[in-house]
Amino acid sequence: MEQAAVVEALDVQLQTRDWSRSSDEEFLALQEEARLGLEATPAGVPAVRGWELIEGVLLSMSPLGFDQSDVLLNLGSTLLRYVTERGLGRVLVDVVTHLDEEARHRVAPDIAYLETGGKAKRVGQHVQGAPKLVVEITAPDSVERDLITKKALYHRFEVEWYWIVNL
Repeated sequence: MEQAAVVEALDVQLQTRDWSRSSDEEFLALQEEARLGLEATPAGVPAVRGWELIEGVLLSMSPLGFDQSDVLLNLGSTLLRYVTERGLGRVLVDVVTHLDEEARHRVAPDIAYLETGGKAKRVGQHVQGAPKLVVEITAPDSVERDLITKKALYHRFEVEWYWIVNL
C-alpha cells in the first residue's frame, strides 16, 4: 500500500474512535506517535504534528511553516518577557489544554497565557480550564478551524482574549 494511503487509513481509524473517553496517557501517546510519524513522513506526503479533540472528533494539526514559526517565536518571546517581568502568570506554547473537565475538548493553542489566580491551571502535563489569552497562528489548512470552530469553542469556554494571527 502506498504511504499516503496508509496515512489516510490511519487518519480515518483515529477519527472514528471516541477519544473523549481516552486517558491523558493515551492522548499523549497519540501525540508522541504523531511526532514520530512526522519525522518519518516522506516528502510529498501530508504530515501531522499532533491532534486536537473538539466535540469528540479528533482533528489533525499540520506542522508549522517558516512564517508561523517566526511569528510564534517573536510573539511568544515578547509575551513571555512582558508577563515574566510583571509576575502575571505563565506563557505556554503548544501545550495540550483541556477546556472542560470531561476532556471532550483538548486543544493545543499556539500560545496560551495563564493568569496567576485565573481559571486555567497546570494539571500534570496539560492545562485544565480556559486560559486568559489564546493565540492561534493560521496555516493554509487551519484558517477555517481557527476563525470559526475554535473561535466558537473558546467563546463557549470563556477564554477572555482570542487572538488570530492570519498569515
